[in-house]
Amino acid sequence: MRALREAGHAFLETVDEAARLDAGAWEARIGRYSRNGRQVLAVAEDQTRGQWVAMAGAFVDSERDSDEFDLPDPPVTEGDRWAMVWGMYVEACHRGRGVADALCAELYRWAGEDAGVDWLGLHVRDSNTAAIALYRRNGFEVVARHSDPRLEVTSLVLIRPVT
Repeated sequence: MRALREAGHAFLETVDEAARLDAGAWEARIGRYSRNGRQVLAVAEDQTRGQWVAMAGAFVDSERDSDEFDLPDPPVTEGDRWAMVWGMYVEACHRGRGVADALCAELYRWAGEDAGVDWLGLHVRDSNTAAIALYRRNGFEVVARHSDPRLEVTSLVLIRPVT
């Protein structure tokens, strides 16, 4: 919720939508996003506060909720396995310290070692220049644009191969 309140412009879910979830739904969501080899939720914790200060998740293509989260063909070809990154967020006071790069590295490690996918992809709002710079710095390339009429936003689709 903190991520949506502070950086709602970066997500494809609204604060109101998330606020309607009860504690059980949040626990189910966290559990779903941490199934070994299928979904992962990577977090960074402030040891002093005992709170998460950053997060990023990814899911293997077969776990997607909607076909709108797909990777373009080409360069991804039929038979390729891929995973999609979601929910990258770092609290403002922890930005610029390499936390997001470390989360990207962990997702990349997971994609190759645990999920065994060929590609790692993501959607990012085209107005989120800081996130686009982060992903490009971490080896992602823009391959497509996607419009979300419900939220009236355009996102870029970025991918990187997993070797």
